[in-house]
Amino acid sequence: MQNDAKDKDKDKDKEKDKEKTTDVVKKKSRGLFSAPTVEAVAAYAGEKGYQGFNAERFCAYYESNGWMVGRNKMKDWKAAVRNWMSMENERRGTSHGAGSPPGARFGVGEWLRDDGSRTYGSGRANIPADAPPRPGEKYQWSAESGAWIFL
Repeated sequence: MQNDAKDKDKDKDKEKDKEKTTDVVKKKSRGLFSAPTVEAVAAYAGEKGYQGFNAERFCAYYESNGWMVGRNKMKDWKAAVRNWMSMENERRGTSHGAGSPPGARFGVGEWLRDDGSRTYGSGRANIPADAPPRPGEKYQWSAESGAWIFL
């Protein structure tokens, strides 16, 4: 009778070990990363509509860093492409968001309303489409002078 109880416990332990092993294999297979080709990166950037995206530069940068993002191994190169383009747009002061024409220039804190007009901050200001980008947070649009004014 005691042997039967011990056998049942052993069987339960074996089943738990099998489950743990299966979970480890699933986690490892999910986390495998394979570096994309320049062509795959270029194709993805094209799908997303990223005009002027330099896939060779992107791949060269990450290859030189061992496909690391900070101190961590890259997990999703597509997310890295999106982030790369987002940072590039921020650096240039451009946006390719919904409704914005490719190559449109925006200044600090500027955004497009649903109707396509430019504004910034709370959205009360109307900025002409041909106005220069907002130079900084401490600038306000003056409709009278048609220029950015330092506060």
